[in-house]
Amino acid sequence: MSGLYEQVSDASEYLERTFLSPASTRAIDLIRKWMEDAGLRTWVDQMGNVHGRVEGANANTEALLIGSHM
Repeated sequence: MSGLYEQVSDASEYLERTFLSPASTRAIDLIRKWMEDAGLRTWVDQMGNVHGRVEGANANTEALLIGSHM
């Protein structure tokens, strides 16, 4: 394995990210960077979930929430 995955994996031969491991922290940082580069405001909750929000053109409309695992 090489490149990007090497940065976000605890293992060298396959993708492994244990909760709160150094690789998990690096993955969170990378995902936040991608989101912020796309214009989102980001935050991480107490469980390590990464959140991103971009405000719509109309501040009175409801927010759309989409989630996924890292």
